[in-house]
Amino acid sequence: MGLFDNRSIVVTRLVVAVVLLSLFGIFVAMTVAPPGDMLADYAPGDAGYGINRGDMAWMLTSSALVLLMTPGIGLFYGGMISSQNIVATIATAVLPMAIIPIVWSLIGFSLAFGEDVGGVLGNPATYGLMYNVGASRWNDLTISTSTWFTYQCVFAIITPSIIVGAICDRVNFPALCVFIPLWHIIVYCPITHMVWTPDGIIAAWGVLDFAGGMVVHMSAGYAALAAAFFLGPSKVKTELPANVPYVVLGTALLWFGWFGFVGGSALSATVYTSHAILNTNVATAVAMLTWMLLEQVNGHTFKATGMCLGVVVGLVAITPAAGFVN
Repeated sequence: MGLFDNRSIVVTRLVVAVVLLSLFGIFVAMTVAPPGDMLADYAPGDAGYGINRGDMAWMLTSSALVLLMTPGIGLFYGGMISSQNIVATIATAVLPMAIIPIVWSLIGFSLAFGEDVGGVLGNPATYGLMYNVGASRWNDLTISTSTWFTYQCVFAIITPSIIVGAICDRVNFPALCVFIPLWHIIVYCPITHMVWTPDGIIAAWGVLDFAGGMVVHMSAGYAALAAAFFLGPSKVKTELPANVPYVVLGTALLWFGWFGFVGGSALSATVYTSHAILNTNVATAVAMLTWMLLEQVNGHTFKATGMCLGVVVGLVAITPAAGFVN
C-alpha cells in the first residue's frame, strides 16, 4: 500500500508540491553565503589553512569507497533472502542513499558535530542547513569542513542500511521513509556526538571507537534486533539463500569498501592509514578461514555463503580497533 493510496488526487498533488517547494527553499537557504571573506575561505590549496591536498584526496576517495558499501549490503542481503524479495531487499538497502544526505545537510551533521549541548547532542544551529560547511579547515585535521561533512555523511547512509536486513520482508517503503530519518535524528546523531566528539559523554569515559564499532555496528545491530522483535517472525518460509552470486558480489564490495571505512578513519594519508588497512585485511582473512574450518569440523559441507559470513564477521570485529591493534 502506498503512502497516499487512501487520499484524493488533490491532496496527493498538494503534498508533493509542498515537498518540492520545501526542497527548493532549502537549496536556496544553503546557497546563502555566511558572513566573512568567502574568497579566502575557498582558496584552493591555501597552505595557510593547514589543509593537505593528499589527505583531502584520500578522505574523498574513502568516502566513495564507503558509499559503495551500501549497494554491497543490498546485494549481500538480497542474496540471503527469499527469491520473491530480492529486488525489494536491495531497494530498501539503498533507500537511505536518497534520504540521509538530505537530513544530514539539514540538521544531522550539526546534531552530530555541532557545538556541544550537555555531552549528548550538537547544537543544530552550528551547521544547520550546511551553514559554515565550506573549505575552512576542520578543527585540527588537515582536511576541509566539507570533506569531513562528506565522509561522515556516507557513514550515516550505511548505518540504517544495516538495519533493514532484519526487517526487509516485513516493512514497506512508506514506513521506511518515515523510520529512517527519525532513527537517524533520534539515535544515530546523539550516539555519534557522544562517541566521536571530544565533549561527548562516552568519549569522556575513555571509550575508543576507531571506525564505527559502536556508532555504526552496535547502534544498527540493536535497532535491527528491536525492530525484528517488534514486527514478529517473518511469514515467508522459503529455503535460503536465494542467490549465492549476489551474496559473493555483495561481500566483495563490502571488503573493498571497508578499506575506506577504516583507512579513512585514520583521517589522513599516513603510515597510520596503512596500519589500519593491514590489520583489517589480515583479521578478515583469518575470520574467513576460521569459519570455513569450523564448518568442516562440525560436519557441514563447504559453502560459499559460509566464506562470505566469515568475511563480514572479520570486518565487523576488527573495525573498532583497526587502528589500535599492534
